[in-house]
Amino acid sequence: MIRSRENSKLVYRQNVNTQVKLRPLKRSDLQHINRILDNPQVYKFFNFQPPLSLSKTLDWFEEVKKKRKEGECFVAVADKVPIGWCYGFLNARIKKKILLFLSPHIRGIKRANLGYLAAIVVDPRHAKERIGEKLLKKWQNYLRRRGAKGIWLGVNSDNVAAKKLYEKFNFKLIGSINNFKKRKDGSIVNQDIYIKLMVEP
Repeated sequence: MIRSRENSKLVYRQNVNTQVKLRPLKRSDLQHINRILDNPQVYKFFNFQPPLSLSKTLDWFEEVKKKRKEGECFVAVADKVPIGWCYGFLNARIKKKILLFLSPHIRGIKRANLGYLAAIVVDPRHAKERIGEKLLKKWQNYLRRRGAKGIWLGVNSDNVAAKKLYEKFNFKLIGSINNFKKRKDGSIVNQDIYIKLMVEP
C-alpha cells in the first residue's frame, strides 16, 4: 500500500506489486485486526459497538488457539501487515434452526467431517485485490486435507460482497433465518445459510 497526501488528507493507493502471503494467525496480528474491525465498512456486518478493545480481540485469539485441533485462522499479510483473515472449525456445534436447513444436504456426513466457516474479513482498502478469494481457497484446501466432506456458513443477508464470493466458489444458498440478529443500532438483520459439498479434484 502506497501512502500520499492530497489536499492535506492521507490517501491510500493500491500497490499492484505488493506480494500477499498467507499464514496462521499470530498474537502480534491483533492490533492490525482491531484497526480493520473498527472500520465502519467492516463493523456494520458484525454485532458489536465500536471501537473494539484490544482485550476483546485477545479473548477471540485465545478461543481460536484452544480450537486449533479442529480448525485454523489464516491471515493475509502484505508488507508484513495483516490485511485480511478467515477462520473456522471442523465439528462445530450447529444450532437447531440451522440444522433444519442443513440436514437434507448432509445425509451420510458426520459432523466431524463438516467444516464451518466462521468469517472472512478483508481490509476495505484491499477490497479489489481478491484477498477474500485467496483466503477462501487456502481454507478450503486446509479442510480437504483434514478430510472434510462439506462446508457450511451463515452470512448476513445484506452482505452482498461476501455472498458473491461464496457463490463464485459454488456455495449453495439453502435457506434464510428471518430476524436473526438485532444490531446495536436497532436494525434487524436476516442470515442466509450456505453449504458446499467437497468434491475430490
